[in-house]
Amino acid sequence: MLSLLFAWTILFIFCSIIGAGVLNDLNASSFERQGDRQLLAAWLGLVLLATGLLTTSLLLPLSPLVGLAVALVLCGVALRSIGTRQEVRHWLVTLSRRKLLAVALLSVGVAAIMVQPVVWIDTGLYHYSVIQWLARFSAVPGLALLFSNLGFTSSWFALAAPFNTGIFTGQMLTVATGFAFLLAVCQFFLGLARSVQNQAQSSDWFAIAYFGVLGLLIAIVEVHRNILVSTSPDLPIAFLIGTVAWAVVVIANAPVIPSPKKTFFSEAFVPLLLAAGTVTIKLVALPILAISFLLFAAMQKQWRKTVAGGLLAGLMLLPLIAHGIITSGCPLFPSTAICLTLPWSPLAKSVQAVSDNTSNWVTWYQPPPGVNPWLWSFQQWFGNSETHKVLVGFMVLSVAAIPFLARKAVFKQFSGQLWLLTSGLAGTLFVMKTAPVSRFLLPYTILLPTVAIALYCHRRFKSSFPFGGALSSRRLIAVVLVAVAALTTVAVRQPLQLLLPPRLMDVSTTQKQTNDIAYRSPTGKEVCWNTVIPCAFQVEKEVRLRNPNRGIQAGFVHQSTQK
Repeated sequence: MLSLLFAWTILFIFCSIIGAGVLNDLNASSFERQGDRQLLAAWLGLVLLATGLLTTSLLLPLSPLVGLAVALVLCGVALRSIGTRQEVRHWLVTLSRRKLLAVALLSVGVAAIMVQPVVWIDTGLYHYSVIQWLARFSAVPGLALLFSNLGFTSSWFALAAPFNTGIFTGQMLTVATGFAFLLAVCQFFLGLARSVQNQAQSSDWFAIAYFGVLGLLIAIVEVHRNILVSTSPDLPIAFLIGTVAWAVVVIANAPVIPSPKKTFFSEAFVPLLLAAGTVTIKLVALPILAISFLLFAAMQKQWRKTVAGGLLAGLMLLPLIAHGIITSGCPLFPSTAICLTLPWSPLAKSVQAVSDNTSNWVTWYQPPPGVNPWLWSFQQWFGNSETHKVLVGFMVLSVAAIPFLARKAVFKQFSGQLWLLTSGLAGTLFVMKTAPVSRFLLPYTILLPTVAIALYCHRRFKSSFPFGGALSSRRLIAVVLVAVAALTTVAVRQPLQLLLPPRLMDVSTTQKQTNDIAYRSPTGKEVCWNTVIPCAFQVEKEVRLRNPNRGIQAGFVHQSTQK
């Protein structure tokens, strides 16, 4: 537990400095309130650090020293600006005991949740294996030949890799997701504190509604609780999509104030940059990136700057694409689009099988002949889980919210909601068409209902929040303490470990060999979990080491695709 708190403190310092540099370079004056600015800086720094680590992994293994060097370089670039240095000093000067106490309480509550044992199956199946490969080697050609899921690339795994070392090996796996969860919790309680003090703006109500609904669904749905305490990028994606939407609300509702400082890009580049960084974590964020670019183009108003901004956001995706080419030959693995025929490329039918299993969801249910495959598959999907029924309910609420949101947009009482309306619809349609898994759908399906909730609360409680006069800041901290204690008691399943989180579970394995590749394979129906790499199930007989003299770090090749 203490190790997580220490790691989060270091991450917050680095990420805040990196993000503050971006905000000052863009002259993002819409984020003038200190709490908003600090949290946004931390989110920006988080995605930039993750992307920087993924970029570095193309050349170097992500050891702790390499991770520290990347963070220091990014901080150095940020601190070159006088404005950034002045802002960081201002944050330190205005840091009060009351703020520290509130954040400390929230941090301890989040840490108590994140030190629970990791049981999410995907962590054992391939997440932790990918993290081990990133920590020990640079990007390895043909890694997907060992096990197809090892071809999945995410900057979230790169962010976790430097922490997987020494005595922390297999134990600090929740450090990245826990930090993102802590930022989301802080954003929720910051909005709540402002509403109690009758200082809430429309962006605060959106933060309360979005992160409140998301937190409630995490609390009541066991699958989401398991995903939270894991290496999975699924919930961090949900937090970041909400943060991008929140940033849009802030910018759209901020008054236009002329500034003597001229910048090449407008501050609308902030949500675009956040969205691009989110896509490097998982491709399910592509719709929010597309809508963020349209918003940026509308606010930039100069096509040259619009093109330059799009190209710069696209550059952030290059490490993801390069990593995909190196590990599987496919830029957007498991998508079969633009796959290259390289010596380490899997067979086309193997990639297609992975794509069908991941994104062609009609094949999940194998519709009988003579029926509409999409309608039949949707019926099966709907009845397959109670969570799916809840998500369809959110979809219905979203459709019902459209006239309300559109009417408000016409009268400009809550500027920016048309962009959120488009994001919610585009995201829901995209995920339903590709892979309607509940954890992918979650952020998009709750987006429109929470905007409607925020609109109502902003109008109803703008100047008179219930109990606002009775809750001083000290009493609010007491309420936070009680809430954290109650939620932690419900979420905690096992006794807390004070120093380190519990180690990832060990499983029995057998030694196998295919040609010149020696690897461990789980026995029975187990998955790799804490098994040292290389861990796989059954390597095809056509797969060999790319360079036997260098071993597994040089990668693997498939005989039938070698030139």
